[in-house]
Amino acid sequence: MTTEELQPKIRQFAVRQEKGDEHYGSCLWLYATIDLEHNILQIVSDAGNLSYRWPKQPDGFDTFLYSLRREREYLLGKMSKQEFEFDNALAAIKHTFEEADDYADKREDLLKDFDDIESCDTADAFVQVVEEYLDAHHCSYEWYNVWDDVVNSFEYPCWAQRVIDMFIDYVLPLLKPKGGTK
Repeated sequence: MTTEELQPKIRQFAVRQEKGDEHYGSCLWLYATIDLEHNILQIVSDAGNLSYRWPKQPDGFDTFLYSLRREREYLLGKMSKQEFEFDNALAAIKHTFEEADDYADKREDLLKDFDDIESCDTADAFVQVVEEYLDAHHCSYEWYNVWDDVVNSFEYPCWAQRVIDMFIDYVLPLLKPKGGTK
């Protein structure tokens, strides 16, 4: 095993909220470190930390990052992960059952105690509980893939969304290429 000290070319930015800012309190500070040699973006904040390493970029890493100023979902997808949200999944499935013509005659019975479904921490557990609920109400769920609504209910954590928004709003404009508008 070998270890070497790297001395990369980096750019660092500090963003601090002030009282009176629109979202004051949601993320009070962040430090963004951009390693221009190794294509690494690290964001450390009081809300949480994010990092990702991209492959080499032909026009330079800072130019590449600047080009992402309208790509919020892409940055979130690279630097964070979506999480299962029980309430969103439950609401999505309830909506599907309210609209499904296949069980219009059973709708009232099916939805009667739907809100009593116990909370689950994982998507797998949630799907199992919903399928057991449907079985108990003598409803076939073959016509309906519970996973469709569960997957669509995943969200990025609020803190990660706020950190990425601050990065896009306050750091990315500072990376604008000199003499260009890429």
